[in-house]
Amino acid sequence: MAFQYQHGISRPASCHRAAELIKPYSYAFTSITRLVFPETEQNDNMHKTHAHLHIKAKSILSHPYLSATEIENATELLVKSLQYQYHESASILAQLHLDGYVKNPNITLINYYLDIGIKLKDPLAYYLISCFFSIDDPSISKYSLAFDFLKNSAHQGFAPAIHRIGYLTKKGYLGFRRNSQEAFKLFSHSAALGYQPSLYEIAKSYLGGIGIEQNCNNGYLTLSE
Repeated sequence: MAFQYQHGISRPASCHRAAELIKPYSYAFTSITRLVFPETEQNDNMHKTHAHLHIKAKSILSHPYLSATEIENATELLVKSLQYQYHESASILAQLHLDGYVKNPNITLINYYLDIGIKLKDPLAYYLISCFFSIDDPSISKYSLAFDFLKNSAHQGFAPAIHRIGYLTKKGYLGFRRNSQEAFKLFSHSAALGYQPSLYEIAKSYLGGIGIEQNCNNGYLTLSE
């Protein structure tokens, strides 16, 4: 029926009906775990020995449905590059431990990696630390350390952080005043940076007229991306 709507076949489904049909598939697709990393400064890398180890590891980890072998290989490359003082690898190693990709995650190593990332002002390190705090905990406000880390990550253009602030703004968490229009702008920004979960939020906004004028066709097309 969704196919009927999209291609104008006789007696097609309505736009809203077609959107509801593909919504679960779009949600599942945009929710697939994909590791997201800050952009690498290619010019800077030309002057850093062993940067190729870091870049190769990121290339391996950028795909969905990673195998245990791929994770192990990428982790070895990151550890080796860090041993050669390529400190940009530290935050990614922390994420692999925190997200359960590494067997028997080590809290001492996690703290070590995050400490290096913070010293580098790495947006991924800032984002990971902000995620330690529950976003709907009433004791956490936008004046907290958690918000500072999240804000610093977003200001560096890190898409997951921008998306998370969009979600906070949409829900009114962390002391944010609920503002659906601002949330839509933030989701659009992170989506433009290639962050898949933001596309689903944009589609829901179009379909429900939340923060943007209702436009079923735009919502359906966004779900179809």
